[in-house]
Amino acid sequence: MDAVPTRLAIDDVLATTTIPTSDSLLVGVTVDPDTGERFVLSAAGELLREDTGEWALVQTLPSIGTEFTDVAALGNERFAVTAMDNGYLFNAQTGELTLHFCYRPGGWEDDPQVGQLSDSLAYDAERERIYAQPRTVDRFSGAASESFFSAYDRVQGEDLAWWTHPDVAFHPTGIAIDPEGDGRSATLFVTAGPVVSSFDGDTAELIATADLSALDLDTAQIRGLAVDAGALLVLEAPAGRDARLVEVALAAF
Repeated sequence: MDAVPTRLAIDDVLATTTIPTSDSLLVGVTVDPDTGERFVLSAAGELLREDTGEWALVQTLPSIGTEFTDVAALGNERFAVTAMDNGYLFNAQTGELTLHFCYRPGGWEDDPQVGQLSDSLAYDAERERIYAQPRTVDRFSGAASESFFSAYDRVQGEDLAWWTHPDVAFHPTGIAIDPEGDGRSATLFVTAGPVVSSFDGDTAELIATADLSALDLDTAQIRGLAVDAGALLVLEAPAGRDARLVEVALAAF
């Protein structure tokens, strides 16, 4: 990997919040675009909300027979969540979970070994688009053969755009909307290991922006990103230990 200029320092960490360990690994963090409330989701579907520094279970999503991989708050107590092959809409008012979008291409129904998995999800409230990062994977070995970014309509869930990434091994574990992006498509913050990059939906360029290695966190355990009032929220969730939500000043980028 090419060297990335370090643009962050310890002083750029605004706050760190501990999230007590649950039996299921935390896989995503999101901020409600209407209320500003923060939520995290576990692979088992446990949706937790932060309230004055404490985290409490809101609801457990209905089981779909496989693990959830990320979450994005859509407002009005609705959440988009991802799993193997599909994205779902969760209505926290009713507890209903429904299929909302699909990143598994047609024609694959007869190949049980190949799937599409996105470990990253974000919602652009301004453009009303949901963004994911599907990868074509072997269901048994986990090996990836393709890597993409994709966008979906908030209301209907229909495909709006796909971008192919040339590096099939590229595996982001979090994406978030850059609030300064002003193009037709959103600009995304993308984290893969210690590197935070910026993805421009208009040009399909992915540019390394910052290196988180200097910060006090385990970059191999980053499970999610979100943006909240001038801060980039980085979810560090190692198995078997308490998770942490680290707030990094966006001005540092």
